[in-house]
Amino acid sequence: SHETIFRHIEAGRIDGLRIDHIDGLADPLGYARALQAAIGPGFYVVVEKILEPGERLRPWPVAGTTGYDVLNQLDGILVDQGKRAEIRKLYESRTQFDEPYKFMLRAAKAEILEISFASELEVMTSDLKAVADADRRTRDFSVNAIRRALIEIIARFPTYRSYLPGDLDESDVEDEDIRLIETAVKKAKRWSALPDRSVHDFAADAMLGRIDVTGPGRPDPEVILRFRRRFQQLTGPVMAKSLEDTLFYRFAELLALNEVGGDPGEYGLDAEHFHALQAARARDWPNAMITTATHDTKRGEDARSRLLALSEIPQDWAIAWDTWTNLAQPHLTVIDKEPVPDANDQWMFLQAILGAWPLELLEADDPAAIEDFRNRLDAYAEKALRESKRRSSWVNVDEEYEGAVHTLFGGLIAPGS
Repeated sequence: SHETIFRHIEAGRIDGLRIDHIDGLADPLGYARALQAAIGPGFYVVVEKILEPGERLRPWPVAGTTGYDVLNQLDGILVDQGKRAEIRKLYESRTQFDEPYKFMLRAAKAEILEISFASELEVMTSDLKAVADADRRTRDFSVNAIRRALIEIIARFPTYRSYLPGDLDESDVEDEDIRLIETAVKKAKRWSALPDRSVHDFAADAMLGRIDVTGPGRPDPEVILRFRRRFQQLTGPVMAKSLEDTLFYRFAELLALNEVGGDPGEYGLDAEHFHALQAARARDWPNAMITTATHDTKRGEDARSRLLALSEIPQDWAIAWDTWTNLAQPHLTVIDKEPVPDANDQWMFLQAILGAWPLELLEADDPAAIEDFRNRLDAYAEKALRESKRRSSWVNVDEEYEGAVHTLFGGLIAPGS
């Protein structure tokens, strides 16, 4: 495939490349360098790299990111931060969904790690156990303790991944990677249920090249490097699956902020911070992409703009919610003595309806357009419910609960409703 791309570049048919999922590579920097060596230097290349708040793109030989960072900054400046407390109080009081966002993210990461990435976790645990067994001071660490420590560290890893070198020379490790790993380990130890928390430090030592591999009876350096590589290639998918494909369908305080590369816990940014970010971008990555929607975004610009406006009008939003609940009540289904869908799902669905409501239906009822919109909502709800994994999932479909949602839409999204 690379040969085909290079051939088209040489023929002048391709002017730039977008590298998807670069964090999934064992050596993103090495790949970027090899790519420029083959087609450059200076060929226009952008990378799909999700930057968490405060994270900067590493100095790779690329033009910058594909722009998800800018997308969320543009959305963030449109959020009325001064009314966050009102929105939060409204959300929690109406839905009883009051767990802190960061807690829910950690829980989702641990859940996804043990369910969706169980085999990757076991292989990584096996590698670290082999390293531990080579030293009398660490050979008593059990498989279960190592597995639990890795889950706790990954659940608290603050970014998609680190970028450790391909050797075990501690001096080659960048300060940023030391900070990322040590911070995650410190937080994991603080809240760990393990009686011996030195296993967390041992995992950090393996990642940061602090384990002595010289002399007979010492750990195999190739096993340590393999563990490090697997750790770095696992944290990104765990973050993506836990956040974008799970928590974004559970936590629905202000749905416009549940966007690729976004952090709903940040709840927007002020003008001073926004301008500082743009100045840094112009200085460091002047040729990076500016993106407002892609094939991966959850919503288009117009839908997000509508929903961002809710941050400015919490009182009107409260009235709209109360109106919705009154209208929805006759169309709810009772399952196990509880009306469904539950309030949190309804909160999410109401925002989805507001964001996507067709303009032509603001003027008059059009039965065909209404049916089309309801079908779109049914498809969205199916995906949202199964991705959230609260009441249904792709593996264990709850047809009764999903049917209750379709019944609700059938009663409310109808001509004359």
